[in-house]
Amino acid sequence: MGLAFNGGPLCPHLSTASLDQEAKVWPLQRPGVVPTTNYRKGTMRSLDVSPHWNGIFVSGEESVVTNPALVIFKENGYHGFANRSLAAHMCTVWSISVSPWTNAAASGDAAGELGAIAMPFLAQNLDHLKNHVRGRLPVYRLSVVPLQGEPKVATPKKRGKRKTRALTSGPTSLQEALTDYGLAFNDAPLEKWSDIPADEVQRLTHYEGTNISLPNHYHLNSINMVSWSPNWCSSNWLLSGGQAGIARVSWIGMLLGESKKPQNDAS
Repeated sequence: MGLAFNGGPLCPHLSTASLDQEAKVWPLQRPGVVPTTNYRKGTMRSLDVSPHWNGIFVSGEESVVTNPALVIFKENGYHGFANRSLAAHMCTVWSISVSPWTNAAASGDAAGELGAIAMPFLAQNLDHLKNHVRGRLPVYRLSVVPLQGEPKVATPKKRGKRKTRALTSGPTSLQEALTDYGLAFNDAPLEKWSDIPADEVQRLTHYEGTNISLPNHYHLNSINMVSWSPNWCSSNWLLSGGQAGIARVSWIGMLLGESKKPQNDAS
């Protein structure tokens, strides 16, 4: 679900997203009429807008029609640009936040994956860029790990040459999660673009090794809310909070503008 106000005083609009599987943009100058934009594809969980982009940023639940495109930039329809998937997620994305200062969008999902994407220059729309996924960057991954070693789990038998996927263990209730499991943070180096490991770039580009959520698990590592700092002087700080009651502040130095970087004293 989401609610956001966008547009200036001359053309105000209200953007909404709800569990009815629709995201809409309503013109406030003509209340009660049909929305100017109607995006319908899966259950919506979060919405955000940016004054620099003529559209809405929405995230939704995992489903057959949305997976893996769970974070979408929806253009308002004036130019007819296609919807493009932004971040790399393979499960329900609970929250999305867009920073107008750094031109970046961040999102967190139910499997503990917090990622971001640096959007391209405004003169180059996503519809014309085939390599916009290169702007994806990992912030951190939160995993649920057993405290007393990996529990024994029965694996399915192989039938002929067909490959089978091993079952993964995990907590099925809050009591089990608090008693037998802990949380492990895997933070990515975010000071420079060159510091991101090559395997992380491959994972975010091709969805290889992206965290998934199983329906029978209690997602103690779920990231339920993300928010960029609204201030220009701290615009590269990202706040996130999750199901475990842990709030973190991440500093993403690679998004620091040239005008905000400390200057060397010549004297």
